[in-house]
Amino acid sequence: MKMFIVLFLVGSLAVNFLIAQKNNEQIKFSSNAKKNLIIALNSDITGLKRSAVYFAGYYKIQEAVNPLVKVLNSTSTDLSLKTLAAYSLHQIGDKECLDALKKAANYSNDKRLCSKCKLMYEDLIQEKSGVVYQ
Repeated sequence: MKMFIVLFLVGSLAVNFLIAQKNNEQIKFSSNAKKNLIIALNSDITGLKRSAVYFAGYYKIQEAVNPLVKVLNSTSTDLSLKTLAAYSLHQIGDKECLDALKKAANYSNDKRLCSKCKLMYEDLIQEKSGVVYQ
């Protein structure tokens, strides 16, 4: 009986998780939630900032573009955070994000970041043009 209950709970959680993932673009955030995300993006607490960078891209929060560009262009040596910011900009994918990725691809001091931004920029261009390369 206990095993049945555990399996039922795990199955329910898995289904809820899959539904939430499928509908992540349909989630509407209040202005307070967006303000809190922006505050987290500007935080000095690394874990909080990293989570905010990730969720800004995951939920495609338009208002987070400028703070994400700031993270990408910062003087920080945290390559993983800058790469995550580039990925989030790629996820949002508007013109301002394209411009920021192109600039980072061409002018970043870190060659690894340049190459990652270049790949993300080219992927966005390909996505926008509708051309599929094989």
